[in-house]
Amino acid sequence: MANRIQLRRGTAAEWTAANPVLGDGEPGVEKDTGKVKYGNGTAAWSALPYASAGPQGPAGVASDSSVKDLITTPGTETATALSATYASFRDSVTGLPLEGKHVILTVDQAANEIIDILVEDI
Repeated sequence: MANRIQLRRGTAAEWTAANPVLGDGEPGVEKDTGKVKYGNGTAAWSALPYASAGPQGPAGVASDSSVKDLITTPGTETATALSATYASFRDSVTGLPLEGKHVILTVDQAANEIIDILVEDI
């Protein structure tokens, strides 16, 4: 049987209202912002800094607006616009990365065009 590790999480408002002390090295995730804080065993949530971002990965799609245009109007972008190692897709309402989803692009290699975009649950 596989073990499941689940991180402590809540909305930014829930964390602020509860203001808990996280254990030393214990992560706390804000579900609505995607930000993380790590406890030190003594400081309350409000006194902890947010974790800093790690190194940036390889360049993907030029901008979020390119991804938005690509998703809303399939077939209007060429496959060469996605010649990066990977692309990040975000929810158009929250701006947060899609979680639990696969984004599948179908490409017509002869015409060098994206002909279909499918988003499915993992």
